[in-house]
Amino acid sequence: MKTFTRFSLHLILGLFALVSSVHGQTHLWQSTSIATPRDFYEIKIIGDSLVIVSGDSGTVAIRSGNNPWTLLQAQTNKALTSAELIKFNDLGWKTKISTATCDIFSPSPNGLTLIEDSLPASLSSNHKTRKLVNLNISNLNETRYGIISDSGKIMGYKFPFSNPRFDISLTTQKPVQDLYPFNMWNILAISDSGKIWKTLALSEPFQPINHGLTTLKLNKIIGKKDDKIWIAGDSGLVLFSQNGGQSWAKLPTPTTRNIYSGNIVGTTLWLCGQGGIILFSNDEGQNWIEDNSNTVSDLTDIRVLPHEILACGKGGVLRRLNLLTANRNLQTVPPFAIRNDGKTAFINNQSSQNLTIQLVGLDGKRQSSKDLSANSELEIHALFSGISVVLIQDETGLPFYRKVILQP
Repeated sequence: MKTFTRFSLHLILGLFALVSSVHGQTHLWQSTSIATPRDFYEIKIIGDSLVIVSGDSGTVAIRSGNNPWTLLQAQTNKALTSAELIKFNDLGWKTKISTATCDIFSPSPNGLTLIEDSLPASLSSNHKTRKLVNLNISNLNETRYGIISDSGKIMGYKFPFSNPRFDISLTTQKPVQDLYPFNMWNILAISDSGKIWKTLALSEPFQPINHGLTTLKLNKIIGKKDDKIWIAGDSGLVLFSQNGGQSWAKLPTPTTRNIYSGNIVGTTLWLCGQGGIILFSNDEGQNWIEDNSNTVSDLTDIRVLPHEILACGKGGVLRRLNLLTANRNLQTVPPFAIRNDGKTAFINNQSSQNLTIQLVGLDGKRQSSKDLSANSELEIHALFSGISVVLIQDETGLPFYRKVILQP
């Protein structure tokens, strides 16, 4: 049953030019300059900062808030593999950046350089580290993290660090590509040749999942920390599970290029990969649209932020899509419907996610705002005759502008 919310708003004169410009434009991925030719590997959100890790040197690019990008250089030329925010019992949350040989660095207190740091009970230097992963997704007051390395080795740690809670060499001699914790205790691992493993707890062994769908290399696990999980791989491969990795299906995509990474917010799934390809789907991977990234460089990671999307890649490439000025709605079908009887406008949320409804003034400033929960309806009443521009945003921050004319 739908619920109904009454929300009386003063009617605001419209923004015809704004509505016209929004509907008349298309996606515009812009080049963002960072003064380095190094290959970018990973984009991470660390507190109120963005960190882009260089995969072939001791360099990271950091942007705090709306400040410009800053390059920080560690006292090493070793390849950095990943950045992660880890909660320590006595120190709180700390940013850790790992190298391929499991050396650890952290931003200095003034944020101007990287200083050598450590992790308790980390891998010895004879192992090549591929990724550092925070395993404490429930934010418990304890330290839990994992390290994946070459030759199928995974190590998981939990306070007090005397020994790993698991120290596993999977049944592969090839690198583990990604490690993904979800649902409090479940952890998923992927590797080459289509291999998928799962453990039900930090102290339990990983068990192989036999799916028979592919022997292609798997590159990235994508999810929202619930039972829906996607895996991106070579040759346009996308696998999907809706039951926490117990069973898998193959989703068709319009590409045969390798897909290296992805990110999902709400129901919109973004992928990036070989030759600058960017794909997005508004229905969790059932239908796809190929976007123009304006680069032929391989894109290694993509990250959706509240007002922008960033994609990084080889040769210091960084592409940005401004969601506030993106001029084509990224949903093929809007997640709402509006009906208008001349005196009252009804906005019906037809999606499974929350919407934010705003009325915008002539000066472009927000005049009124209201959250509209899934499968509910909002009534806007005219107190004065005129025209109003309604801005509707879904959980990805993507904007829909609609013109509403009402009489008192």
